[in-house]
Amino acid sequence: QVTNKIWIWDVQEQDLGCFLQTPKPASSIVFGGCFKDSWLLHATYQNSLIEYTIKFDIRTFEYKSESKEYTNPTNGYRRTYETSFFIFPYLFVGTHAGEIAVYNAQTATLRSTLSVDEFPISSICEGPELGTIFVAGHNLSLVKVDENNLTIIKTMKLEYPVISVSRLNTQVLIRTTDTSIDLINIRRLSRNTIYTGTVSRPI
Repeated sequence: QVTNKIWIWDVQEQDLGCFLQTPKPASSIVFGGCFKDSWLLHATYQNSLIEYTIKFDIRTFEYKSESKEYTNPTNGYRRTYETSFFIFPYLFVGTHAGEIAVYNAQTATLRSTLSVDEFPISSICEGPELGTIFVAGHNLSLVKVDENNLTIIKTMKLEYPVISVSRLNTQVLIRTTDTSIDLINIRRLSRNTIYTGTVSRPI
């Protein structure tokens, strides 16, 4: 929300559970980790990565939250976070500089980084095989995941930067900055345009 609040809705009760008052507008939010009566929510704000623990008190029927900030190496390089994605126990974060960073959510520490794109990373989703993810910037890249190492398996060049990406089985659906929507077959690397964009190509 424009007031920097993150609203948490109880879908089963169809009611507002609680809200988090954040210090800055969040660039991404993603659930990661579910325990008995508690959930983990990861939020990125410009140069900060914060983990919220949301707990439900069965005695008062109220939600409470705690927060902690992830630690980053002090090498003078401040990452600006754009998007995030979670596969237990790893939190993947895409940066404005086109880098993908993987954190171990259990220890809240940075484990590995990889420069994937020349454009900001806009979207990340699960890959077709265990231990892979799709990373979208100006291109669509399939990345193999290891806690201490990330490797680009293949890259598909696109005409326009990607806004969002999602996968179902062997199909990947992407939406680009020219507002077009394309369906990509992972195995054949063929592309089918579902909707033609309307915005002129950026200079």
